[in-house]
Amino acid sequence: MRRPVKYKDERGSVRSPRFAVPVRATLVRAGEEAGAQGRLADLSCHGALIRVTKVFPVGAPVVLRFELVVGGEHRHLEVPGVVTRLSFHGTAVEFRGVPEDVATLLRDYSMQRLFGDR
Repeated sequence: MRRPVKYKDERGSVRSPRFAVPVRATLVRAGEEAGAQGRLADLSCHGALIRVTKVFPVGAPVVLRFELVVGGEHRHLEVPGVVTRLSFHGTAVEFRGVPEDVATLLRDYSMQRLFGDR
């Protein structure tokens, strides 16, 4: 199993492990239906990096839609956030205002990736 990539936040501390998650995703500006198609590059409990076909401005409120397998079940997630950075690697989204059930799924997915299915 691949080790998670750890990124440091602005304070210089590791906030949460990030995992390579090459799944299809859609990034939508909050309040809109149509969005940009792309692929997740990595995912953590606090954010994601997505490679999309459209550029969203830094500070834009967005919703990230994607599907994960958590505990053997396919789960569709819609995670609200804000675009925090743009680079040639993709669009960085920090999750904000995440509903508790979605936050739980993200934590469960992280634990599954860290420790495997037990």
